[in-house]
Amino acid sequence: MIDVMTELEPIGALFTAANYQAGLKLLAELWHRIPAPQESVNNSYLIVSYGVAFSRKIGDLDLAWDWALRGLAYSGGFNLGGESEFLAGEVAFARGDYKAAGDYFRLTRKISGKRLFRDKNPKYWELAA
Repeated sequence: MIDVMTELEPIGALFTAANYQAGLKLLAELWHRIPAPQESVNNSYLIVSYGVAFSRKIGDLDLAWDWALRGLAYSGGFNLGGESEFLAGEVAFARGDYKAAGDYFRLTRKISGKRLFRDKNPKYWELAA
């Protein structure tokens, strides 16, 4: 069994070193090495959140969107508080897709109230209304 946390250590170091392309390559390789369904593997959601973070750092919002959509499989299981929806909403917002962002933020608001919106862009909350 793959220990996701151990596998993510060198990838996190690449993020710190701003070596985002190498980190994305390792994340994709790790994602494909874990058994399906990936959402059943401990800590695998971290791969998704790292994928979004790395993709956003290089400005590839389409790739960030792909990663965020993978995260939706964790909704209602691992992520009970709307975390998956919120991540998708953030990426949709960054892509300028305010309709999708609003849809995901409204789902997040329904699931968790204002908790995930704290200390975030106030426009996210406005879209959730």
